[in-house]
Amino acid sequence: MGLLPLDTTKKMDRPPFPAHSMNAHPQPIMPRKSTSAPVMRGPGPSSYSSLRQSHVKQYGMGSLQPPPPAKAAANKMRTNKLNTAPAQAQVDAGGTTYFYSHHQPPYTAYVQDPTHTARSRGKSTSQPTFFCSEGLKKELIQRQTGCQAVADETGGPSEVDSYHSLHPLEPVAQDLELRRLFGHTSTCYRATSSKDGLFYCLRRLHGVRLTTHKSVQQFDKWRKVEHSSLVSLREMFTTKAFGDNSVVFVYDYLPGAETLDSRHLQGGRHARALPESLLWDYIVQLAAAVRAVHTAGLALYTLDSTKILVTGSGSPRLFMNCAGIMDILTFDSTSTPVDPTLQQQQDLVGIGQLLVGVALQSPTATQPENFHQSLEYLTSHFSPDLHHIVQYCLRSGSEGPPHSIVEVLSMIGGRVYHCLEQAQLQRDWLEAELSKELENGRLFRLLAKLGTITERPEYDGDPQWAETGDRYLLKLFRDYLFHQVQPSGAPWVDLAHIVQSLNKLDSGVSENILLHSRDEQSVLIVSYSDLKSCIDQTFSQLTAVPFPDSNH
Repeated sequence: MGLLPLDTTKKMDRPPFPAHSMNAHPQPIMPRKSTSAPVMRGPGPSSYSSLRQSHVKQYGMGSLQPPPPAKAAANKMRTNKLNTAPAQAQVDAGGTTYFYSHHQPPYTAYVQDPTHTARSRGKSTSQPTFFCSEGLKKELIQRQTGCQAVADETGGPSEVDSYHSLHPLEPVAQDLELRRLFGHTSTCYRATSSKDGLFYCLRRLHGVRLTTHKSVQQFDKWRKVEHSSLVSLREMFTTKAFGDNSVVFVYDYLPGAETLDSRHLQGGRHARALPESLLWDYIVQLAAAVRAVHTAGLALYTLDSTKILVTGSGSPRLFMNCAGIMDILTFDSTSTPVDPTLQQQQDLVGIGQLLVGVALQSPTATQPENFHQSLEYLTSHFSPDLHHIVQYCLRSGSEGPPHSIVEVLSMIGGRVYHCLEQAQLQRDWLEAELSKELENGRLFRLLAKLGTITERPEYDGDPQWAETGDRYLLKLFRDYLFHQVQPSGAPWVDLAHIVQSLNKLDSGVSENILLHSRDEQSVLIVSYSDLKSCIDQTFSQLTAVPFPDSNH
C-alpha cells in the first residue's frame, strides 16, 4: 500500500495476471511479439471486464485492477459498452501478448441454484441472483402485512383475558345473523398474547355459557391433537368483557389465509372444473388431517368449505379450522356420553360432498336438485379412482359396516407419492430461494460497520478523525463502491460491482485496487486484505468505548 502519482504505474516484467487468480503464476499461452501499447481485448462476461479495459488503457497494466474510484466530473471514468464476450482476455505487455482466464472466484457462499432445482423450475440461465423471486416475496409481504393491519373500529374491548390489541378479521358492520357458527353468532379477532407476544386467532361465540366440566375434559383432548393440516386449538375461556357471557376459543393465527369457499366456490369466476392434480393434493391433506383427529377418538364436525383455510398459491396448503368447537358444545349440553363413531361417519360424508363442490367449483353443485347431475359430471370428467373415493365417502353412515378414513387412505394409494414428490420439490425451491438471501445479512453487517466509520463528524474530541489514518482509506473505498460516474457524467450504478467488492472485502483477498482522492491529487494502491484490517481495527476501536453512565 502506498501513495503514488498517477503516471508512475510501470509495466510488469512478468506476465500480468489478475490478483484474484486462483493460481499464483499460471503459464501464459500463445505469446507473440507486439509493439503496441498495453491494451486488453476481449472482456469477460462480468461488468468488470470492460471497466478493466478502461483502466488498462488509461493507466497501464497496474495489475489489471478494477476501475478507478469516483472523481470530479471533469475527470470521469472511461467505460466501454458492456458485453458478454468469451471468458478469455488478451493483454499486450512488454512486446508480448498474454492470454489468461477471466473467471473470478465468487467470494460468497452462494453461487447459483442447485441443478435439479433450476431444471425443475424451467430456469434457463445459470447467472446467480441475490434476491428471492418476486412472487414469493409478494406472498410473504402480504402475510406480514396481515399481521400489522390495524382497524379504526374494533367493535369490542381492547383487551380480553391475557390477549390485547384485538383486530377484527371480519367486517365490523357485517350483519351478525350472517356470522352463524354451529347455531351461535360468532366473531373472529386477531390478538396478541401477553404471555409470549405471538399472534393468535380468537373465535368468540356470543351469549354462550358452559355449564359442566365435560367441556373442559373434551378441550383437553383437542389440545393434544397436533397436525400440519389442522389449526391447533390452544386455549378456551369464558368472558364478560364483551358485555355478555361469551366463550372464546383461541387458535393459531394464519396470516393471509382464505377459506376454501372464497377461493373456489364464490364470486362466479370459475368457468371450468378444478384440475384433478390439485384436487388430489387436497384429498391427501384432508384425509391426513381427518385420520389424525379420528385416531384421537374425536370428530371434526367442520368439513365445510367455509371452515377450511387455504394458504399459498403454487402448492396450496389446507388447514381444518374451528376444530373442537362443536364437539365441546355438544358434550357440554348432553347428559349422556356421545359416541364419536357416528360423527366420524358424517365426517366422511362431508369429505365426499366437499370434493364434489370443489371439483366443479360451484356452490350449487351439492344442492339436492343438482347433486345427481354433479355426480354424473364427476364420473365423465375425472378419473375412476377419484369417483370411487367420492362414492365411498358419500355412502358412509348407510347400512352395512362403518366406513373408515383408513380405507380412504388406501384408495388414494400411489397418489400420495406424487404429492410427496411435489412437496419435496417445493421444499428444494424454497431452500434455493432462501440461499439467495443467505449472504445479504453478512453484507449488510459489513455496510453497517462501514457506515458507522466514514464521515463521522467527531470522535474522542477530534473532528478530523474520519479523515485521517485508516479511516481515510475507508472513505475512499466508500467512494469506490457508490460514487463512480460514467463518461457522460451520469452516476455509474452496478449492483454486481457493489456486491462483488463487498464480498472481496469481507473475504480479505489479496487483490489490489486503485483508490483516488476526490481532489485527484493522490492515488492509493491498496488490497482488500488491508482494507479488511482497517475496518476491523477501526470498528473495534469504536465499540471499545464504554457507554456513558445514564446516572451522570
